[in-house]
Amino acid sequence: MQSLLLSGIDWSVAVRLARQHRVHLLLHQRLEKAALAMMPPDILQQLSNLVRFNAISNVRLLQELTHLLHLFESENIVAIPFKGPMLAIMAYGDLALRQFGDLDILIPSGAMLTAQEVLLKDGYVQQRCGRELNPGSASQLLNSQYRYDEWYWKTLNQKDRFGARVELHWSTAPTHTIFPMHAEFIWQNLEPIKLAGTEVMSLSTTNLLLMLCINYSKDHWRYLRMICDIAAICDRTPHLDWDTILGEAEFLGRTRAVLLGLNLTHQLLKLPLPEIIAHRIQADPAIASLTQNVCQRLFCDNGSEPSLAAKIPYNFQLRDRLADKWRYSLYSLLKVVDKPNDKRVQPIKEVKSLA
Repeated sequence: MQSLLLSGIDWSVAVRLARQHRVHLLLHQRLEKAALAMMPPDILQQLSNLVRFNAISNVRLLQELTHLLHLFESENIVAIPFKGPMLAIMAYGDLALRQFGDLDILIPSGAMLTAQEVLLKDGYVQQRCGRELNPGSASQLLNSQYRYDEWYWKTLNQKDRFGARVELHWSTAPTHTIFPMHAEFIWQNLEPIKLAGTEVMSLSTTNLLLMLCINYSKDHWRYLRMICDIAAICDRTPHLDWDTILGEAEFLGRTRAVLLGLNLTHQLLKLPLPEIIAHRIQADPAIASLTQNVCQRLFCDNGSEPSLAAKIPYNFQLRDRLADKWRYSLYSLLKVVDKPNDKRVQPIKEVKSLA
């Protein structure tokens, strides 16, 4: 660390890249006091402000999550929070070390409409993909390709327009071929987590690791923070049952997604890998190719979403099963030719959040 600092750092570039990759909170935490003192005052002030604003935002969102869990409990709705504050605590052990702007809650599909009513009564506005939904469309979502109803917005503070965005899920992915993790698979393995002094149930560490590798692979590992999340979970849980993880990944047909995530942590963050994982990575040449693909975009792009031309060969190679490869190809083709044109929905105004 000291030799790197003494070699000279363009701190404005370092902070900009850290923000782009959403690791500026980790950067601030890892730098020693001496390193912070070496930063130009204006850059240090900028980074410190970001850390402070994030801490305020996360506490507000945690309070809102606790409030919502109590509301759901009063209606006898089993609600499982995941990602957001749960991921910050399970991966880093500190709510302030991960930026998040959404509250993701897993709800049994049979309780979905009741959960929606709870949110609406509490002052939330029902929206999806940045657009307002028409009356009656909520029930249609349960029969659609989506496994989540996004999103609900409620302003928590009129002064600074801070608000909470809530996503209700009845699975952790859409039902189309992009990595389904069905609700039955999730509900079987839950773990108690301390949240604001209260014990709540959340995804097991195994399922959290699987879900993140699957979803981050879907998103092409666009940010360094995604890789840091995987490394942090592995580091905080040294006795993971790798046989179970690989078995569940194979059952889902997502072994390459998991191996890719673990290989990225090893190659970029020097996370030691257990022998069983290292052997599986070496045995599949596609992992090295996928890793190179991710790294080229990770350090050359500005965090933008990959083009469809870049996505298709990557996602085709990522899939374990031939049937899934062709199913994805068909899905991609339909996505190109099918141009949604729903005139019933209207765009909404963007609301600023501290997060």
